Amino acid sequence: MEKPLPPNVYTLKHKFFWGAFLNIARHNAFITICHINEQLGLTTPPNDDKIADVVCGTWNNILNNDHDLLKKSQLTELILKHFPFLAAMCYHPPKKEGKKKGSQKEQQKEKEKEKENEAQSQAEALNPSELIKVLKTIVKQLRTLRNYYSHHSHKKPDTEKDIFKHLYKAFDASLRMVKEDYKAHFTVNLTRDFAHLNRKGKNKQDNPKFDRYRFEKDGFFTESGLLFFTNLFLDKRDAYWMLKKVSGFKASHKQSEKMTTEVFCRSRILLPKLRLESRYDHNQMLLDMLSELSRCPKLLYEKLSEEDKKCFQVEADGFLDEIEEEQNPFKDTLIRHQDRFPYFALRYLDLNELFTSIRFQVDLGTYHYCIYDKKIGDEQEKRHLTRTLLSFGRLQDFTEINRPQEWKALTKDLDYNETSKQPFISKTTPHYHITDNKIGFRLGTSKELYPSLEVKDGANRIAKYPYNSDFVAHAFISVHELLPLMFYQHLTGKSEDLLKETVRHIQRIYKDFEEERINTIEDLEKANQGRLPLGAFPKQMLGLLQNKQSDLSEKAKIKIEKLIAETKLLSHRLNTKLKSSPKLGKRREKLIKTGVLADWLVKDFMRFQPVAYDIQNQPIESSKANSTEFQLIQRALALYGGEKNRLEGYFKQTNLIGNTNPHPFLNKFNWKACRNLVDFYQQYLEQREKFLEAIKNQPWEPYQYCLLLKIPKENRKNLVKGWEQGGISLPRGLFTEAIRETLSEDLMLSKPIRKEIKKHGRVGFISRAITLYFKEKYQDKHQSFYNLSYKLEAKAPLLKREEHYEYWQQNKPQSPTESQRLELHTSDRWKDYLLYKRWQHLEKKLRLYRNQDIMLWLMTLELTKNHFKELNLNYHQLKLENLAVNVQEADAKLNPLNQTLPMVLPVKVYPATAFGEVQYQETPIRTVYIREEHTKALKMGNFKALVKDRRLNGLFSFIKEENDTQKHPISQLRLRRELEIYQSLRVDAFKETLDLEEKLLKKHTSLSSLENKFRILLEEWKKEYAASSMVTDEHIAFIASVRNAFCHNQYPFYEEALHAPIPLFTVAQQTTEEKDGLGIAEALLRVLREYCEIVKSQI
Repeated sequence: MEKPLPPNVYTLKHKFFWGAFLNIARHNAFITICHINEQLGLTTPPNDDKIADVVCGTWNNILNNDHDLLKKSQLTELILKHFPFLAAMCYHPPKKEGKKKGSQKEQQKEKEKEKENEAQSQAEALNPSELIKVLKTIVKQLRTLRNYYSHHSHKKPDTEKDIFKHLYKAFDASLRMVKEDYKAHFTVNLTRDFAHLNRKGKNKQDNPKFDRYRFEKDGFFTESGLLFFTNLFLDKRDAYWMLKKVSGFKASHKQSEKMTTEVFCRSRILLPKLRLESRYDHNQMLLDMLSELSRCPKLLYEKLSEEDKKCFQVEADGFLDEIEEEQNPFKDTLIRHQDRFPYFALRYLDLNELFTSIRFQVDLGTYHYCIYDKKIGDEQEKRHLTRTLLSFGRLQDFTEINRPQEWKALTKDLDYNETSKQPFISKTTPHYHITDNKIGFRLGTSKELYPSLEVKDGANRIAKYPYNSDFVAHAFISVHELLPLMFYQHLTGKSEDLLKETVRHIQRIYKDFEEERINTIEDLEKANQGRLPLGAFPKQMLGLLQNKQSDLSEKAKIKIEKLIAETKLLSHRLNTKLKSSPKLGKRREKLIKTGVLADWLVKDFMRFQPVAYDIQNQPIESSKANSTEFQLIQRALALYGGEKNRLEGYFKQTNLIGNTNPHPFLNKFNWKACRNLVDFYQQYLEQREKFLEAIKNQPWEPYQYCLLLKIPKENRKNLVKGWEQGGISLPRGLFTEAIRETLSEDLMLSKPIRKEIKKHGRVGFISRAITLYFKEKYQDKHQSFYNLSYKLEAKAPLLKREEHYEYWQQNKPQSPTESQRLELHTSDRWKDYLLYKRWQHLEKKLRLYRNQDIMLWLMTLELTKNHFKELNLNYHQLKLENLAVNVQEADAKLNPLNQTLPMVLPVKVYPATAFGEVQYQETPIRTVYIREEHTKALKMGNFKALVKDRRLNGLFSFIKEENDTQKHPISQLRLRRELEIYQSLRVDAFKETLDLEEKLLKKHTSLSSLENKFRILLEEWKKEYAASSMVTDEHIAFIASVRNAFCHNQYPFYEEALHAPIPLFTVAQQTTEEKDGLGIAEALLRVLREYCEIVKSQI
């Protein structure tokens, strides 16, 4: 007798369960494909059922018939981005024969052939035709499976050709990725805990332990196969919830069971993110800073022990109560993936309005001010003339309200392609314009916040965007100088004054130099008065004043040697990658990215191609590729397999071959015969090395175009004009002496500290000064996690920071000579030296992070003191060293992460169509506010993610229209509970409608042709068999609307005539308990059941 299943556990027999999730899967595929079409300027499919037509028709037409190369390239990039599992599915490793006996020459020839085959296999895997072919297979399968499990008597579908082959490849990649994730986990045994998930055992034989998880049986999907397939199209939370409801997957007590869950949820679609505007205030800044301080820098985290890594894992909110805490896989890992200190520093200055007249540079988007057709190669291409729109102001000033009407009319939510020739601005969230680790600023404020969009006729071109000096930076400061800037601001509040004085001081020096009042180094020292180190001034200025003659011949030889070494290194790395087939999923085993190769190649083409000159010996501007031609060559190379025929036309038009200024070695190999881009790249590197070797002992002057040596210039007026017009680059160490003077005179510091600060050299001064000041004045130090033991390599021992320092003091490796440096990365003899340099780099970065964290902490104290006095916090008790992710520790009261703040986030509700499509371009119908009274820094990310849930727009349409919703926010707990209830009731709702369909079709078989059209089926039944029954049109419309919404992971959008039985939620009178949510999901299911019973009673 078959053992009965526990409640809420399902098998393949429960069609309604699979139907519920396959509908979500199909809808996720639909919104992702719609997003890709929108990015490409294509029409979106009208409904979910048409997604296969897009993949099979529209996208195939782009590859086969469309002449728009940029669109083809963008389509490929977007497919790989949003369907990352396709790379594993499309890669077919070449068959390798066993070792053959033969001469050394024959064996070498065989190895070269294997490399060629490997390069071809990798190129074919990323070929857009192959990607679309496989995506078409899985999308078609998704449609047939969804139809079968969504309807009672639908014919069992056939499996698509090679579907299981594709799924097994994705599964193997998932398995390797999870093994990588857990390879250093001390409780996970990579052999024992994954033994049941390895498809093949020794000698490539089928593993009998895997039989339970095989994807197919009798030519159709098993539960395991259907689970893995469906999970490809779900987000992780839905995938996990689904997995825990299927027989055989519910348990997660053993490590092997946990690893099974991880592997089945690892490969997934990347859903497009919703763009929501939010107001960044002092609350959010404070919580954001505290959250950042709790995060471990990634470069340190990766080197910690697995036990220490667990300290940075915190539970994520928003899961069903029935999931046990220890089984919850959704832990937020608190890692810093990037250095956000520059953003915090600039935002802090702007939000608190600390600078009165200095404004930083802000990026407002790209202006496509002229679009026209131009023949490039053999094709008519659209050329876009663009300009990055930059302004100066406080970031909070660039709101949608302040945006001029002219800007609003031209702004489009497109970053990729635009089909018309009308000018437009790509929609961009205003952000600080940091380039090359520098941020520009202007002295004084401007009347105009937004630059003009006026375009003028160009002399030698179709149109010209005029230069406006009001929107050009006066100076640039390194982002690494923001730490001392903020420290000096903390000490004195005079950073702005120092910046302005320094800019004006440098401008005076430049003027004196231009007018020849400064003619020697002594003159410069006198004019400088010791305010800046001489190294802060341009090298060309110093060279002229010192009357130095550079040995350009020697510099040219060194430059060529470096280029040769670079070429050899690139060839070595490529050959290493091609020696064996990558096991996709492993961290360092990936397919060669053709886009990266193409980008490098086209940049190198431009470097080595000389400029043509006219008869007056003036450079001809059009003799090399313009920006559009540059892009097209790059795209054609990236899509080499299908677009290499375009290259000859592009090369000729841009003079890379033929004409008077060809590339010197591009035609030295038969690039037309190359099988793929890797082959092209390999042969190009060979010719590059030969060319460099040939010119090594030649005079440098004819090759200056590619050597790019800095030739001394003597025209002072032109030099100064160039330095000022491009913006003055302020020197590093700008605040060093000012900070030294301030701290030396601070009587609050002890005499030994002041003495050390006075005598400390410039190198490392800021780091030492901040540490000493913080320890002395605040009796505090950096977070404890910076003291954790780490290892430099996987097999190296765990050592504390002091132990690492001691080890390298005793075992410091010998540094290579200049000539030996060329073999650093191609010889094992320098392994210890490279490890030593890696340690030095790590310690330098960690030292920077520690001091930035101290400064960030001082900024949080200032924010708390100035803006949150009502919290009555004792600032002197809060210590940075007490900050710990584990908020349950004994000293929890002193842990800054236990401090809470109220936080309110707005959610705008937009109109929706009858099919549930949200009209984000329309005016919002209302704004609902969500409040968390006690938001901790660790949970702020979860709260912000909550308001991006796609279900909220429909849910909040069931809130009663009220004038002042801001005074009556909904609690975060209430909202989370509502969404949890929705998740658990979704399957029940689908069961109700499937049971209704089953009863109707069993009774009226004549309607079976309408099985796939649920609403039409009900309408036809009523029309033919129940016209005079108690079933109304409203009953049928309600049932269909709820079923449709739940199929798409949504709430239906409220319509008074249709949803009148559902009581609206009143924010001003929230009488129910928070644990009951808003009551909307339960009400929808209750009325759905009631109406389904009415219909059933009339069948």
